[in-house]
Amino acid sequence: MTKAYAIGARVLNRVKRFASHSGGAAAIEFAIIIPVLAGLVVAVDSYANLSIGSAEMQTGARSAIQYAMAGGTDMNAAKTLGMQAWNNKPADAAMTVVLACYCSGTVSACNQPCPDNSFPQKFVTVTASGTFGGAVYRHTNQITEKVRLQ
Repeated sequence: MTKAYAIGARVLNRVKRFASHSGGAAAIEFAIIIPVLAGLVVAVDSYANLSIGSAEMQTGARSAIQYAMAGGTDMNAAKTLGMQAWNNKPADAAMTVVLACYCSGTVSACNQPCPDNSFPQKFVTVTASGTFGGAVYRHTNQITEKVRLQ
């Protein structure tokens, strides 16, 4: 029994020495953490590019709407202004600007009064789209803004 006890004590002593030795612990922790941190940096970069690109696209769309709200009637000019205001456009950037007039919910000519002699309601609709993202994640985003003009 004493021989078995001595072998058990030696094994326990070696396990304690092995557990208390921390010479390579920092290197192992570093090797585990670096891929996680690198993945986070790349993911944050992709998300930031997506967010910034969407915000810049919305700025361009609002520029086109502001032109129409200020009294502009040329929708090609509104589109041009919107595309110029859109900074850092992606390669597939697209924008459409449409002026539509309605009388009692039906499409009508903008330069003629409605059948009830009221003025038609004018709406400008701007639709912009583009693909944003980074090295890991890319997303095609589309926004549509519709505003009633006075």
